[in-house]
Amino acid sequence: MEVAVSLVGSLVRAALPKLMQVINEERGNLKVDAGSIESELKLIQATIPGTFATGTDISSPLQRECILQLRRLADEIEDCIDRYHVAKTSRRQFAREIAELKNRPREIPDKMERYIKLEASLLHSRTAASSTAAQEERLESPDADPHVHELLRVFLSAYDSKSRSAILNCLLYFCMFPRDHPARRNPLIRRWLSEGLVQRENDAVKNLEALIDRRIIDSIQVSNNGKAKRCQPHDGVMDYISDQSMSQNFMLSCDDNAARQAVEYVRRLSLHPGTGGGLDDFCVSRLILPENLSHLRTLAVFPAANYVAANFNLARFEVLRVLDLKECSHLGEEHLKATCDLLLLKYLSFGGSVGRVPRKIAQLRCLETLDMRRNETVTLYAEVIQLPKLKHLLGKFQLSKRDSSRSAIERLRRFLTEQSNLETLSGFVTGATQGFAQLVRHMKRLRKVKTWCDSTADAANLTHLLEAVKEFIRDGNQDLLTRSLSIDFRECSLPFPDTLQAPGSITSLKLCVNLSGIPDFVKQINNIDELCLSSTNLTGDTILDGLRNLLTLRCLKLAEDNLGPLDIRAGDSPGLERICLVGAQSLNIKIQAGALPRLVSLHLLCPSLHLLPGTPGDIEIAHMAGLKQVGLHSGVERARLSRDGWEAAATSHPNVPKLSFIPSP
Repeated sequence: MEVAVSLVGSLVRAALPKLMQVINEERGNLKVDAGSIESELKLIQATIPGTFATGTDISSPLQRECILQLRRLADEIEDCIDRYHVAKTSRRQFAREIAELKNRPREIPDKMERYIKLEASLLHSRTAASSTAAQEERLESPDADPHVHELLRVFLSAYDSKSRSAILNCLLYFCMFPRDHPARRNPLIRRWLSEGLVQRENDAVKNLEALIDRRIIDSIQVSNNGKAKRCQPHDGVMDYISDQSMSQNFMLSCDDNAARQAVEYVRRLSLHPGTGGGLDDFCVSRLILPENLSHLRTLAVFPAANYVAANFNLARFEVLRVLDLKECSHLGEEHLKATCDLLLLKYLSFGGSVGRVPRKIAQLRCLETLDMRRNETVTLYAEVIQLPKLKHLLGKFQLSKRDSSRSAIERLRRFLTEQSNLETLSGFVTGATQGFAQLVRHMKRLRKVKTWCDSTADAANLTHLLEAVKEFIRDGNQDLLTRSLSIDFRECSLPFPDTLQAPGSITSLKLCVNLSGIPDFVKQINNIDELCLSSTNLTGDTILDGLRNLLTLRCLKLAEDNLGPLDIRAGDSPGLERICLVGAQSLNIKIQAGALPRLVSLHLLCPSLHLLPGTPGDIEIAHMAGLKQVGLHSGVERARLSRDGWEAAATSHPNVPKLSFIPSP
């Protein structure tokens, strides 16, 4: 019960000030009885804590109904306001909708009062008959794992009501994903923000890290910097939050197993195949969905749902905020165009085969994330990067020829300098025509940039790109924000300038470039935490020698076809905590005794790895007191001698690091 009360209380608290702000701004233009609505909503808000005792279960049908009605009321108030903000409704329509919602709260306190009277009568009646009646009146609690229940109780006791509500919403959101489908960290955080489950990115990050630290959510895959890259609840927690989600109507999951379940009011919908059949069996005829999906806020589709494109008219979901279709490879440009009528959309992930984004996307003025990473190079029009709230542009993009003229570039420069909110541009193609290379330096809010230089890139565009890189690194000295830069030069016919001077500060740098030595600008970077070098054709010792002055470096990844020779001695990069060495064909390395004393994670990824820990002249790990993880290529697992040697070394290590076998880098 505490879960439901906390969640609904936060919804009402969020809806009330938002509604009153609109009414106050439009006072005189709207004929709405604002005082009446405010008093009734405040009555509900004040009644919740006193009516439902903290720590009790959802035990009464009346109680459960009140919770669902409160959630629905708060949701519909917010929808009404947001439609009005994007001019989807007129002032008259807005006033009429609010007037209709105004009558809704009056019914809820009546149901609460009935519940209180019922509970009072049950307390004074201990007969078998009354006990039977009580059982019939109560909603049976799910058979939750006592360990999970206690784990969550202790975890939540450290939070106040508002914070507890936010983290509970974040936890319930994992029900949107199939059990065998871990959630990716960054998209998950962006979806939480787009849904309004949390208000700030820092809060979202803290919530996720807290859930992982307390072992409520498992980290399935870790990135180079040690942060969880993919995560999911363990089975016991998943069972618990699934029951909670169902009882509170938080979301609806439709698969082969739940195909015949029907729910009256759906706010979040997840479509994916279950265990009952394959992709061919997953079709609309097997699903019983509510006829009215007009209140749908989130739609996520996982592999199988060719059904969505054929049977869903996306344009009718007018209050949709999150649309995740990245798993739908069958979709085309006509489907992407249909999403452009979803005026409240904040998060769009699209996985179909699309060559360009339509100009009509200019209508999505609330859009914050556009993710098209499942596509090949996609052409963008200026309308996309001029979206006023766009923060994250993810994919491999190039600017249209129409918007690459000198005059068009100049217009875009003025907009980007004064109005752009873009924080992530990952990424863009630098080629023969003008485009992003000329514009990046004017996107002053950027924190993450990725670019590919293709074979058509000319010297002029390369010069613009490198000037933008210099400014991006230099500006890192002026703020405390994390900055990430990724440059891929593999297809470029021009050499990368090793003598590039770019003093400044960034947090993460990834270079995929053929080099003759470590570039000067890499040696000059301040406060760098993570460095990834791949396809450089440098020897390992040359790389190591060029990194000696990067005293803040904590995470290092080196990836080559043949990595080596690399001899890491005591005193080399002593601050490293995580190192990943990848040799697609061979890995010729040595880690001497006393080297890398602070190492926490060691990944050696080569299918033909023959190095054994503890062998003189090979790999020494016994002195690494903080070592927690050792990752090897899955090919090593099949080589019994190597596998047994590493398992023995991990078992005998004082810290007993976890040994894992990874299919590919």
